Amino acid sequence: MLWCCMACASSCVHQTANLEHERHVVKGLETPLNRKISKEWLSQWVSFGEGLTSGGTPPGEPSFAFLAREGYRTIVSVDGARPDLESAHRHGLSYVHLPMSYDGVDPSVALGLFRVMQQSDSPVFIHCHQGHHRGPTAAAIASMAKGLCSQEEALTRMELAGTSPAYSGLWRSVRSYQLPEKGTPMPILREAVAGNLLIEAMVTLDRVCEWLDERASFSDGAGFQSHEAACMERFVLIREGFMEASREPDAVLPSSQADWEERFHRAQDTVEDILQSMRDRQWEGALSGYQELKRQCSHCHQTYRDR
Repeated sequence: MLWCCMACASSCVHQTANLEHERHVVKGLETPLNRKISKEWLSQWVSFGEGLTSGGTPPGEPSFAFLAREGYRTIVSVDGARPDLESAHRHGLSYVHLPMSYDGVDPSVALGLFRVMQQSDSPVFIHCHQGHHRGPTAAAIASMAKGLCSQEEALTRMELAGTSPAYSGLWRSVRSYQLPEKGTPMPILREAVAGNLLIEAMVTLDRVCEWLDERASFSDGAGFQSHEAACMERFVLIREGFMEASREPDAVLPSSQADWEERFHRAQDTVEDILQSMRDRQWEGALSGYQELKRQCSHCHQTYRDR
């Protein structure tokens, strides 16, 4: 059972119905929670109700010490990277690892969040990598699971956190969230889930590209034009997939690291060019960029995967 021996820190004052009156003490400063907070120890600090906050990955010992002082005892990571369990444990904090992607909240993750909130009597901090998209989405689900926020309030807090409308799957997950039925089997909560950021990202990219390949069969980019919103969403997922894959520490030998990083930077630049062409409604340019991206992927596979 999750550690839940401390009550919410006295520095937290929350009024659910009125965002502009909310306050939270951070390093001795009373700061409105309807503004994003960027401090030395934690970034993207956004409240989702009394005892529930989302943000970016704690960057080191001071951030874990800060959370402990504020009364937090449970941290939930929805990022793919292994949590810093050692630093958390040194400050009496426990982790729950529920990795999620950018295309929506898996039912097992939603159930995990529900279980966390039902078991936790002390404040919960939920984070992804940067604190903009997946973390606030998970916190929105958790807030509704605990009854801290209505759906409308949860969506408003996602906007405050800067969750991009481009991740339509994340927004859909919150809008469609329903409490689990009584007797629904709950998942086992683990502090760290084994995984490989590169492999998981590549699986997602393959799935997304299969869908895009069908729309790229028209030589003038008409397939992208007729599915504009859906294509934009998938190109954003590709961009995030490359960002996640590049974070895998053991992807290649150190001797190949520079070449590996250069390939990923080039691919990310190509995706940004595609997105700009889509925004400018330059369909042939978007198609040409996608074809170039596929060539880059093929060359990288020949060098690192297929040999």
